[in-house]
Amino acid sequence: MRASRRVDRLTEARETAWRHAQRHLETWVDEDGMVVIRGRLTPELGAVVHRALEAAADRLFRETAGVPNDDGTVEVTAGQCRADALGVLAESALASDLDRGTAGDRYQVVIHVDEDTLKESAGDAAEPDTGQAILEAADGAYLSAET
Repeated sequence: MRASRRVDRLTEARETAWRHAQRHLETWVDEDGMVVIRGRLTPELGAVVHRALEAAADRLFRETAGVPNDDGTVEVTAGQCRADALGVLAESALASDLDRGTAGDRYQVVIHVDEDTLKESAGDAAEPDTGQAILEAADGAYLSAET
């Protein structure tokens, strides 16, 4: 009986070490400018992240219940809600002691737009924006120059 408990503990320790070695998180900017996040977390860390996302999603739901989206719809998919919740978690982390920089440093976003694009945008507000801007610290992510 003692031998089987020892084997079980050794197997459990090997599985725990394997899971720990397999953990990873990747982020990159896709060709359409969207940031993609993909990863694997240990069960313990995954449970913490999952619970934090649920809490942030619940908060967002309470704050925005019944508020129409930009396109006039009210319904948000579960995946969209989790994406927004991840943003809330990131903002909360930066607002806490995680980043000891000033608030201005934490929330500063640098956007590069070429001069001709700015002139085009300012020249005729009725014309749709055709230029693009680049976010400095987002691995080449881009957005419309109008934004």
